[in-house]
This record gives sequence, structure tokens and C-alpha cells, in this order.
Amino acid sequence: MSRGIWRTLGIEPTTDRSVIRRAYAARLRAMDVDADPAGFARLRDARDAALAGMVDPVAMLPDPDDDSDDDKVVADGFFTPEPEPLPQARVDPVEAERDAAIDHHFRALEALLFPGHDDPSTAEEAAAIAHHGDALLADPRLERIDFAVGAERWFAEHLAIAIPRSDPLLERAAAVFGWVERRDDHTLSYHARQIVDRIGAIRFATLVGDPGHRLHGAWVELVRSDDGPHRWGTTGGRVRELLLVVRQRYPDAEQWMNPVRVAKWDRPASDNPRIGFYIWLVLIIIVAAVRVLSGPSDDPREQTPVVIPTLSSDANLLAQHMTGKGIAALRQEHPELAEAIRTTTAPLPGNVDPAVADRAVDTLYQQRLLAGLAKAPDDLLRDVAAFELDAMRLLAPTVPAQCRRFVVSSDPGLLNQRLRERQQRLVHRIILESDDRNAGDGSYRFTLPSSIATTIRTRTGLSADQVKNALSDKGKDADVCAVNIALREAALRDSENGMRLLRDMRPSGGET
Repeated sequence: MSRGIWRTLGIEPTTDRSVIRRAYAARLRAMDVDADPAGFARLRDARDAALAGMVDPVAMLPDPDDDSDDDKVVADGFFTPEPEPLPQARVDPVEAERDAAIDHHFRALEALLFPGHDDPSTAEEAAAIAHHGDALLADPRLERIDFAVGAERWFAEHLAIAIPRSDPLLERAAAVFGWVERRDDHTLSYHARQIVDRIGAIRFATLVGDPGHRLHGAWVELVRSDDGPHRWGTTGGRVRELLLVVRQRYPDAEQWMNPVRVAKWDRPASDNPRIGFYIWLVLIIIVAAVRVLSGPSDDPREQTPVVIPTLSSDANLLAQHMTGKGIAALRQEHPELAEAIRTTTAPLPGNVDPAVADRAVDTLYQQRLLAGLAKAPDDLLRDVAAFELDAMRLLAPTVPAQCRRFVVSSDPGLLNQRLRERQQRLVHRIILESDDRNAGDGSYRFTLPSSIATTIRTRTGLSADQVKNALSDKGKDADVCAVNIALREAALRDSENGMRLLRDMRPSGGET
């Protein structure tokens, strides 16, 4: 038996449905279906045969040029392969008619979602996508849990890959499977989250597209296709507010904006040298005038510098920063930590560089975070992983380089207000778990259970080697980010191995 189907799909034999469907979608995009109907039929048959042969990953169709008498592999049904009926089995004509109709809608929808080009769908195509998709989503078999699981996976994968052509069907599919309501559920698949994010962006664009919305003018200014002067009446404050909302909550919506216009508004006023010169000139004149008018003061009290408390000089301020509690309350709850803070903020000799005190504070902060993570109870580790997961999902679409290295102690500058508050509360809880032992330098090693490794490959669509490199922080930013997201999703979901993995992923929790 030849290796025809895998050569047609352009991949090695695999049992990973996501890899098969991604390969099919990639080949379909590169193909002119109208010009090569026979090639499209071979590609579709290869996909069907690959999915139908999931038990045996080397099951494959013969090559068109192969003269052998090998039987062709039977293609699967709508979502899951149906067993070949026994010769004596009686076929229900109603069910047969329903299955034929479902298969028609299924193949029509796939052809519309993956037409062999990347052009947006026309109005007629969008209506057809909605029609065929609604018919599939009305399949009564979705009432069966076993069928619904496969259907949900199929819809999530195909609709996410086909964005933006799948836009007309996203709301309907999300309503059937409850994706929007489950958006904060860590078990929601990567593709379903992509769809939820897309739905949010579409809803937001519709909202600000209403002339009555207060950000409508700013939206029109940024989505204009021309590169001319600013729209009259548009204020910088509204435009910056719109950009902030989009980048923090609806990053997918920025793709509809004109990047040239966005860049003009992103550029600070100081980039204009003439404006910068006049601003500095005015400031110099004002400062000079104030000095002349006020004159020197003879009051020694006015010549005494004001001492501003800092983390390195105020034990109470540092305690609040690290734990959310004042030093007195902390002394009652965690006397050892309170003493460490008091010692760190003790006055230094006058000839010591203040930077030394700042480094001492930073060292204490980092050591306590590592020690707290090493001692953290299970519920805290799960909360930390869930937070890192949400933060990575926020960063992944726009700044994957930040996503790949994000941990609970990372700089919160790119996070939205809700995530910043969660991070602060988690840091306080972690530090309150700490003691004075040395938790190492923060490095760790862990063994990945095969079940979780398989889940990561399925969720990301990456090869085993790509996943291995990503876990070693090698490879593309987007790949490392996707693997880190899938790793936490799998660990939070796996009741057998998940908690052990979450602990091994922390300092001193595993082999060092």
C-alpha cells in the first residue's frame, strides 16, 4: 500500500486530527479548485481517509498512478468515522436522507470556508456560509454528548482557521456550544478562545461604528483608508482612549484600522522638533520668571529638603508593597518576614550609595517570591497558573515576545487593570507563604507526562520537535507562547498529573 494520502496532504503519517485538518486547509488555500477539480477531489479523499484511519496512522489511499488492486480506505462521516454497516443491516430511509443532507451541508461549508484563496467572502458567500453552518448546528445528534464533543472540536478548529471567512457563523456556533459564557474557563480550547476574541472585536467594532457612540469619531479617524490630515473635530484624547481599549481588550479590532493613521496618532508630540522647541522655550521662560519674582528665601525651613519615603527607607511602605499589610499587622502574622523587612530598610551609613539599598530591597523581594512559590499550597499554585494563562492569552496576539517569558512576577506594564490587580493579590499571597530559606535562582526542570505532551501537540498543531524546543525556550515567539499556554491549560485540566506538573514548574518544586 502506497503513502499516497500523506504525500497529498504534505505531512508524515499522524493520528493528530488537528494536524491533518491544518494540512488540508493549507493545501486547499494553495489550490485553484475550479482549475483542478480532480486535484481537489484527491485532496478531499486524502483528508477523509486520513481521518477515517485514525486507529492505524499508516492507513492510506493508493496513488492515482498506482496500478495495484488495493482497496481504498472508506472515508469518514461528518465528525467521527462511522463503522461500515453489516450487509444484513437495515438502513432507515429517514436517517439515510438526513445523513445525506448533513453531508451535503458539510462539504459545501468546507468548500466555502477554504476556497483556495484568501479573499474575504462576498455577500452571497457569507449568506451561504451562514445557511450551511446553521443546518449543521441544527443536527439533532448534537443532543448526544459523545457526538457533541466531536462536533464542537470540529467547529472550533475549522472556524478559527478560516477567520475572517467564517465570521458569519461565529456568533451562532458560540451560542450553540456556549463559548462566550465559558470564556473564563481554563478548559476552553485554544481555537474556541480565538473565536471568542474575534466575536468580541466584531461586537466592539459594531458598537463604535454607531454615530451615537462617544468614540465613533475616533474610530472613523483610524479606519479611514486615506493618509490625509486628521478629521476635523477629532481629539487626541478620544483617539488614545480608543487605542488603549482596543489594545487591552479587543486587539483583533486593530486589524481594521489604517496602520499609517494609527502610527501618526501613536507618535508623541515631542517627535515634532518644532513643537518640542517651543515647549522647552516656554518652560524655560516660566521657570526663569518664577525664580526672579520669588527671589531667595531667608527662612531656613524653606531651605530644608523634603524627605520622601521610599521602599528602601520605610519598613511600613515596603511591607505594604510586598504583602498588602502594614508592618505592625505583618509582625503579628509573619514575624520573621516583618523582621527581614525591618532589617532591609534600616538606615545605612551616610557614605553608602543609595543604589545599594535599592538592590537590597529588590533582592529581598525576588528571594521571597521564589521561596513563597516553593512552599505554595496547591490552590495558590492553581491560581498562579490560571493568572499566567489569562495574561499570556492577552499578550499572545500582539506581543508574543512578552508572552513567551511571562510569569507571575513579570512586569505588569502591558496588562489591563483587572489582571494587574490579580497579579498584585497573588504576589502578596506568595510572599506571605515564604520563609528565609534559599529557593535557588528560579530555574527548574520537569518531566512532561506523555498524555499532556499529546494534548499540547493537539492544541498547538506543532510537531513533537517544535514542542520540545519551545519547552526549552527555543524557536519562534509565537510557538513558545502557544506551548506555554497549552502547557498550563493541560496542567489545570489534568486531574491525575496536573498538580504534580504545576509544582514541578516552580522553583525547587522539581529537579534542580
